[in-house]
Amino acid sequence: YLNNYMRNITLLLVTFFLTLGISCSEKTSAKGSNIKAEKIIDMINDGENVMISGGTIIGKLDFTTIKNKNIETIGLERAYIDVSITFINCTFTEKVISTKKGKDKSSVSYFSKNLSFLNCDFKEEVKFDQSIFIGTVSFNQSKFEKAATFQAASFRAANNYFMEVTFNNKALFNSLHVLGNINFMKSNFVDAFSLQKSFINGKALFGASTFNAYADFSASRFMDLFDCKYSKFKGKAVFSFSVFFDNLKLADAEFTGNLEINQATFYEELQFKNAKLSENTKISNSFFHKQSSSELIEIQSYLSDNLYYIN
Repeated sequence: YLNNYMRNITLLLVTFFLTLGISCSEKTSAKGSNIKAEKIIDMINDGENVMISGGTIIGKLDFTTIKNKNIETIGLERAYIDVSITFINCTFTEKVISTKKGKDKSSVSYFSKNLSFLNCDFKEEVKFDQSIFIGTVSFNQSKFEKAATFQAASFRAANNYFMEVTFNNKALFNSLHVLGNINFMKSNFVDAFSLQKSFINGKALFGASTFNAYADFSASRFMDLFDCKYSKFKGKAVFSFSVFFDNLKLADAEFTGNLEINQATFYEELQFKNAKLSENTKISNSFFHKQSSSELIEIQSYLSDNLYYIN
C-alpha cells in the first residue's frame, strides 16, 4: 500500500511539473512559425520573458504600445519593458521601433533586461532612438535592409554587441551614451555610418569592418581603446573634433577614400602601422600627448604644420 501511495504521489508530481513546464514554454517561447507582433506585446504586458527562434514576425513591433508607461515630462512618456527579450534567426516583415513622435506627445522606451536579436533579418526601418538599455544588447549577425537608428540611446551594460552585422542602409548612432564596451567588429556598412557627438566610456571596437560609404566619428569622447585595425574605409572617414583618451588603432587599415583628422586630441598614440592611406589624407590642427616617432614616420607626408606634440 505504501509503495502504491508513493508511486501515485511521484506520478502526480511529475505530471504537475511537466504541465508547468509546458505552460511556461507556451507563454514565453515560440519556434518556426508566423507570429503577430501584437502577440509579443501581449507577452510583455503579461510579464513573460520573450524567447522566439526561427519565427517570422508579422506586423509592426512597437515597444511604445505596452501598458507599463510613465509620464516623464510634458509631452514625453516612457514605456518600461521589464522582461528579457530574445529573437534568434527571426525575420521582421515590418518596422521595429521603440520611439515614436506624435502631435501632442512623444514616446520612448526603457529596457531593464537583456535585449537580443541574433542572426535576424529586418526588412523595414529599425528605430531605437532615445532608448535606455540596462541589460546587454546584442544584434550579432543580423541584417538591416532599411535605416537603423539608435540616436541618443543610452547603453548601460558592460558589453553591447553589433558584431558581423550588415547595414544595407544608413546606420545612425549619433549622441550615444555608452557606459561599457560597444562592439561592431567584422560588420559591413553599405551606406553611411555616423557616430557623432557620442560618449563611449568603454572600448569602441570596429576591427575588420568594412565602411563602403561615408563614416563619421567626429565630435565624440572615447575614454578607452578605439580599434579599427584591419578595417576598410571606401568612402570619406572623419575623426575630427574628437578626444581619444586611449589609443586610436588604425594599423593595417585601408583608406580608399579620404581620411580627415582635424582639431582632434590624442592622449595616447594614434597608430598607423602598415595602414594604407589615400593621397587626400589630411591630419591637421590636432594635439598629440604621447605620439611615438616611429608612428609619425608612417604618416609624415600627411601631416600639416599645425600639429602640437605634448610629451
